[in-house]
Amino acid sequence: MHGGERRARPRAHTRPCLPPSPLSPPVPHSWTSPDTGCGASCDRQTAFKKAVKAQAASLERGKYTAFTPRFVTRRCAEGTPPADCAAACIHKGRYCAWAPVADKYKGSFKGRDVVTEAKRQLCAHGAATSGGKPWAWWDFAAASADACTMDNGKFGSAACAAPLLKDAGIDPAVVEACVGNVDEDADPSVLASNAKAQGYAAGGGGASAVLLLPTVTINGAQYRGRLDTSSLMRGLCAGFSELAEPPECLAGGLETNECASPDHGGCWANAEFSACVDTFRGRKCQCPYGFKGDGLTCTDVRTDVAAAGAGGRGRGGSGSLGLIGFVGVMGAAAVVAALAGIVAHRFKAQREMRAEVEAILKQYMPLDGGEGGMGGMGGGGGGGIGAGFGASAPAPARFAPPPPFTGEAGDPLAPLTGGQQS
Repeated sequence: MHGGERRARPRAHTRPCLPPSPLSPPVPHSWTSPDTGCGASCDRQTAFKKAVKAQAASLERGKYTAFTPRFVTRRCAEGTPPADCAAACIHKGRYCAWAPVADKYKGSFKGRDVVTEAKRQLCAHGAATSGGKPWAWWDFAAASADACTMDNGKFGSAACAAPLLKDAGIDPAVVEACVGNVDEDADPSVLASNAKAQGYAAGGGGASAVLLLPTVTINGAQYRGRLDTSSLMRGLCAGFSELAEPPECLAGGLETNECASPDHGGCWANAEFSACVDTFRGRKCQCPYGFKGDGLTCTDVRTDVAAAGAGGRGRGGSGSLGLIGFVGVMGAAAVVAALAGIVAHRFKAQREMRAEVEAILKQYMPLDGGEGGMGGMGGGGGGGIGAGFGASAPAPARFAPPPPFTGEAGDPLAPLTGGQQS
């Protein structure tokens, strides 16, 4: 690098603060089972909830997207003995466990316990969402998978779930009221909407092909790929419009920051600013605030000084009034104008007061030009205003009160020229 030459620093300007794209925000559904006794499959689902909850909660807090928990269920098939439907299903066979309980737990638990717990978790998510904290469901679900298991005999227990719900900030009473009587001949909306999302309630389609758990669907389509956090986040981030991605999509090695390259991704840059804006899919060339152009060439509109190139000036050039100087001049002008207004107001007020005083005195004294006239305003002239308004000094003879009105001809208000001395 030549002496005195300043190399452009690879610094992108701050990304605009934009809400999630209203056109195609990713809408993820996480498909799992609350069952904890199905071996390796249940272990994978528990691990998935724990691994994803931090990123999912962060996206939901930022209001970029909202995960919805889903559970695979089925209807009791026609011709199934009523006792079998009662053991595997709730709400009169409308919602049944997808798979039977593992043999070693059959003596303690039934399929209906699994579906009831699924309903509890859906109710917990509904209560968390109504309370403005949908991400709280992840805390409850992950904790429940550890604390309320078939191994410890607490699976599906409302008593086991209650403290976990409280810790997550969800009201247990609201949740249990939602769970209600699972033997009732009814089709509760919380399960009906889950079945609709799965697709079988509408005769197939949708996510009805979800067979392996855990599974994630994004905007109704199944995510295909590894279910580790990084891979899933890449799938979600691909659903956001450029410049509307959450910060999580630009961190953690999920993408390559092209703006960090020496050429700023091919965008305009100078020693202080860069038009390169990092996005999940690549980069956008967008002039920073205070500049205009197509991102490949930017002009400083604050000073109208061209700044088209890596060596261009990012701030006001010589001979131009910079933004700070302009603000300073305008501020000084405002102060001067305010002071002038104050002085003018005070001068006007003094002039009006003097005119009022003169008008009052005209009713009681002559305003001849003698030594006792208005020259006394300054305190001289043998009396004047200073003495006339004194609290204790007697008024000079020239300013004695006029005689009372007699109704006779002449000037009844003529002042006494010789006035009596007090």
